[in-house]
Amino acid sequence: MSLRQKLKELCKSPSPDKAYYRPLICKGELSNVDIFFVGTNPATPIYPKQMNLDTYVDLLMNYDKFIGYYKVSRIKDSKDEISRTRQGMFSFLNWLSSHTIASIAETEVIPYPTQSLKLLKKEPSYIIQRGKEIFCELVMEFSPRLLILHGKKTVEHAVEIFIQKGLIKTIALT
Repeated sequence: MSLRQKLKELCKSPSPDKAYYRPLICKGELSNVDIFFVGTNPATPIYPKQMNLDTYVDLLMNYDKFIGYYKVSRIKDSKDEISRTRQGMFSFLNWLSSHTIASIAETEVIPYPTQSLKLLKKEPSYIIQRGKEIFCELVMEFSPRLLILHGKKTVEHAVEIFIQKGLIKTIALT
């Protein structure tokens, strides 16, 4: 199965009225991913009624096109073109990119997009669980040499996922 086909499977919406999962976006070649920049969950939901799955996957596979869509979407929602979080991410990722030849994939421990973490908590547990499975599948598929986790909840979820999958032993988070 091609990488595009695998990505398409991972993106599938849990139901027609729910957003697509957003497994990853990558500036650079997916075949050269060696670093995962990991957050908790994406903040820009895209629904099947907005675009079909193939169009969505094409969007995810073209970083600049995705960022353009993201900016337009935020403006339509009467928000700033770029969120403060995304500005910080751009800054860090640009710095990191200048120090490596590896591609950096942006992903999430729960790659189901909601407008806020509060809304993610209101989603059914099967959606959250599937998101965690998608993250684990990506880690196993790409075997990145470096995981950069940003945010306390991200670290907590990643540790929980890795313990459940037997990838690490129990550790104490303080």
